[in-house]
Amino acid sequence: ESSPGLNYWWNKDLWKNRSISSPRSQPKEDWQMFQDSGLAVFKSSDWTLRFDFSKLGYLATAAHGHLDALHLSLWYRGNPVLIDPGTGAYYGDTRLRVWLASRSVHNGPNPLGGDFPNRLGPFLWASHHEVPQVDISGNILGRFSLPSGEMQRRIKFLTDGNGWQIEDTFYPDPSAGSSDFEVRWQFPPESSIESRSERKFKLTLSDSSSLVIEVSKEWQNVDLNVPTEIEKELSPQYQLPVEGPLDGICSRRFRCIEYAPFILLRGKGHSTCVFLTRFLA
Repeated sequence: ESSPGLNYWWNKDLWKNRSISSPRSQPKEDWQMFQDSGLAVFKSSDWTLRFDFSKLGYLATAAHGHLDALHLSLWYRGNPVLIDPGTGAYYGDTRLRVWLASRSVHNGPNPLGGDFPNRLGPFLWASHHEVPQVDISGNILGRFSLPSGEMQRRIKFLTDGNGWQIEDTFYPDPSAGSSDFEVRWQFPPESSIESRSERKFKLTLSDSSSLVIEVSKEWQNVDLNVPTEIEKELSPQYQLPVEGPLDGICSRRFRCIEYAPFILLRGKGHSTCVFLTRFLA
């Protein structure tokens, strides 16, 4: 009974107690809150954002669940800027499947104090994480706790710059042994990015429009990664090097992988420290 996934299949009253509510949205200010699915969506003439505050997965088994709490997807004038890495395939490559479902590859704050929850199989988890909380009084704010600490993400529109400021905060648990956390900003394969300075970048999208990306001084490490020529030749096929890291791999279609640029940020969490990233048109 301590495992929600296993208890789901053993529960003799499963179908008696089952109820499915219809999807609903609740517009507040400029955001629409889809409480049943755990998503918040913002749309304007320039921008579309999708913010994830969902449960781990579907019902008690959390089938198809990914560790994507506080993940942010972003589009500018219909062009993808920040993307979800996708799935790959369920059985074709277990190593890739686990990687694409992990917290490391999603565009959310990722504490480095241990992995939780643990996966038991392609569609089964040993336990669930708690449901993230979201507050939309003013700028949208998501909160999410793990054994290693609490993460917060605030998304703020910058009226004077036609862009967005993402404010990440990590409150580490002293018993976790590490206060380090990361944020990976995963860009689409057809985009290109160049460094303007140590903490400023220019991202060019598929229609040749561009954005400026700035990161604050609180981030201790700022690493820009772009696909190598060999990786570009592998895209968009379903083949991988036998060994080596899987960073930068995306799967926007089932059984298809592509390599794409990303920025990896690392900092040390603290109750008074806010880590900023700005995306400016």
